[in-house]
Amino acid sequence: MYMTNRGSGWPFVVRDGVDAHFAEIYSSQYTVDDQYDTWVADGTPGYPMINVGEPATSANTIYRAALRACRQVADGGYLGVYIYPESLRDDRMSALVRALDECTGQ
Repeated sequence: MYMTNRGSGWPFVVRDGVDAHFAEIYSSQYTVDDQYDTWVADGTPGYPMINVGEPATSANTIYRAALRACRQVADGGYLGVYIYPESLRDDRMSALVRALDECTGQ
């Protein structure tokens, strides 16, 4: 289940049969994690989902956002990664993998 905060909080609408709620911590197609601070201030409701699909999103930005969000996820939890319209490859994919490896101690 996806949750978005558009100024009125993070809704939990469906509970039965839902294993994970993902908080979209980005406010538009062109932002990566601009709602991170709000999400943390609200007690990290749901699992974080970052947006890394725009071609202009640099490898360094992907690395920092993925590492920061991943560090908020407890063992056994989830990190959502929204990738559209551009697939991750080359240095952008390496940046995501590097962040996840660092976060999980791999």
